[in-house]
Amino acid sequence: MFSNHYLSSGVHSDAQISKFNTVVMLQSFENKEWVKSLLQDGNGGLFISEFTKRYPDFVNELENRMPDLNSMDFKVCALLRLDFYTKEIAVLTNSSVRSVESRKYRIRKKLNLSSQVDLTLYMVQLVCESNLKSFSI
Repeated sequence: MFSNHYLSSGVHSDAQISKFNTVVMLQSFENKEWVKSLLQDGNGGLFISEFTKRYPDFVNELENRMPDLNSMDFKVCALLRLDFYTKEIAVLTNSSVRSVESRKYRIRKKLNLSSQVDLTLYMVQLVCESNLKSFSI
């Protein structure tokens, strides 16, 4: 399902990888209403605080990879991690679709990712990479 150096290294059994992928995918498609209610009410700061509480490993890994992370970059990365589409992100952040696409492009550049890399999948894999090291059945 996910293709990264931890999964392909053979260090983890197929059962561990399968169980971990299931957990990650369930987290990716969790109820998103809390996000919509916070951002649509103009509580961007509260969204960042709540997201940080819910996904501390993701936040730490993202900050390690992007030390110059600003709040809008963070929101876009967080919303991608939660599997929101570009149009949804635009509505939630009161931005145009083009602005979100431009921000995604700048995030790719900061992370040295090619345009071939699915940024949403990359954000989900950050969780895999940061958690798979300590995951056990």
